Amino acid sequence: MEHSAAQAEGELVGIFKEIVDSNSKFVLTTHVNPDGDGLGCELALNRFLNKLGKKSVVLNHSETPSNHTF
Repeated sequence: MEHSAAQAEGELVGIFKEIVDSNSKFVLTTHVNPDGDGLGCELALNRFLNKLGKKSVVLNHSETPSNHTF
């Protein structure tokens, strides 16, 4: 039996929820020489986790490019 894309997505959401529910601290990172997409995802996930009462820190290999600082 083949999994549909919706089934696979549902399974991934379940795994993500299990990881978040079973942990209280997280380290978030993105790829080397981050772009706006990677940085934006980190910030959004950091905010999401903090709203759930979780502790999280963003730690990247490369500095934030000057065009993405504010």
